Amino acid sequence: SLFSTFMPKLLSYEFNKGKNKYHFKNVFIMALIIFILWIPYYIVSYPGIVSPDVVDQLWQVMGISKLNDHHPVFHTLFIGGIYKTFSFLGSNTAVAITVLIQMIILSLIYGYTIVYLFNKGMNKKFILPCILFFGLPLFGIFSISLWKDSLYGGLIVLFIISLMKISDEFNFRHSILFMITSILILFFRNNSLYMYILLVPVLFIILRENIKKILVCISIVLVLFFVVKGPVFNTLGIVKSSSAEYIGIPMQQIARMVKKDCKISKNDKKLINDLIDIKTIKEVYSPYSSDNIKFNKNFNISVYDKNKSKYNSMWLRLVLRYPNVAVESYMISTIGYWYTDVSVPIEYATYEQNKLNIYTDSKAPEILKKGLSALKSHKAPLLSNSLSLALPIVLLLISVIISIYKKKYKYCLVYIALVFLWGTIMIASPVYAEFRYIYWSYSSLLIVISVPFIRKDEVNDE
Repeated sequence: SLFSTFMPKLLSYEFNKGKNKYHFKNVFIMALIIFILWIPYYIVSYPGIVSPDVVDQLWQVMGISKLNDHHPVFHTLFIGGIYKTFSFLGSNTAVAITVLIQMIILSLIYGYTIVYLFNKGMNKKFILPCILFFGLPLFGIFSISLWKDSLYGGLIVLFIISLMKISDEFNFRHSILFMITSILILFFRNNSLYMYILLVPVLFIILRENIKKILVCISIVLVLFFVVKGPVFNTLGIVKSSSAEYIGIPMQQIARMVKKDCKISKNDKKLINDLIDIKTIKEVYSPYSSDNIKFNKNFNISVYDKNKSKYNSMWLRLVLRYPNVAVESYMISTIGYWYTDVSVPIEYATYEQNKLNIYTDSKAPEILKKGLSALKSHKAPLLSNSLSLALPIVLLLISVIISIYKKKYKYCLVYIALVFLWGTIMIASPVYAEFRYIYWSYSSLLIVISVPFIRKDEVNDE
């Protein structure tokens, strides 16, 4: 059969022993090709894809609303700083320049990723497919989208490369890269902190021969992070994000119990009503998203903040009483991140907002628009405008199994970090299937599927 023929070859395959030599100029060459492949998306969607979240961030930098960390402040300042610098040219032009700079950064990251794998012994015949992979609609669309998830996907790639480097050799240069990428992922997406904290003890165990060095690196990263997020943010008057961001799944479980008329004690009903009226819950509840509740105008998060222990106890009490409803709610709330048959669109229209006057002003000829539309509607994986969120997670698990079978544990930090990151989504996902939340799994996919085939004795210092 095809399976019995293919699997032995796959399990025995390995990259060539590292004789490839890293050339920095190759990064620019590959980045340039990837960048050129993205240009049609830029022209068609000019000035870029700007979601309501991004507009909110730009408002903060422009002083229309107060700076807050509902969205990562560093990302807000990054895109907002570029936008504000060029805003004298007009809103659309400022957005276009911001998008262009993001495209350059991401193309350089992905170009570097290909060169890194090439130096690990990847056969030259795979270089072109790798370039074409990053040139697909998926990456083209995210390259022109100013969501925090676009840059974060690139930063995660650099972070896992840094993990591979310190696994090879914990020298000064590699440790600096590890600290820089650690700081970047922590400041560019809030859920990175939970992944990082879980990863710390694993780093101590796996890199125990360098435990003092890794302790110093992690201490510097975490001290810097908490000093900035605490005293610095407080001094600058940056508003902290609401606790509602972190209780989406528990609220969904309670809401489903309310919706299904489960028997709830008078005391628990009072607690729920103080937070949000039970009648409102029944009217607005959606099994696929917690936004209808946590962002409802009647939702009083301050009540929860003042009585966290009471509400957490109530949630646990109800979960133990109705475990079937709780599990059912959880499975629905996270289904897109573990079930491969769930696909969602990856493109959004530019958000038009009069306060900033940002609007779609496509510069593309009609033939190009039709061509890209046809390409994006293709049903093949990675070419479709709708993709499976869980597919790269399944491929991650397959790569783990192959690595274990081949007794290749050297780069297990890569797998552990990405599994932990996936776990943060599974714990606190506000929407059952949102592609941008899992974009990092696609951006890191080439490394994930390559790790099992890197030779054990391969230690190139790229």
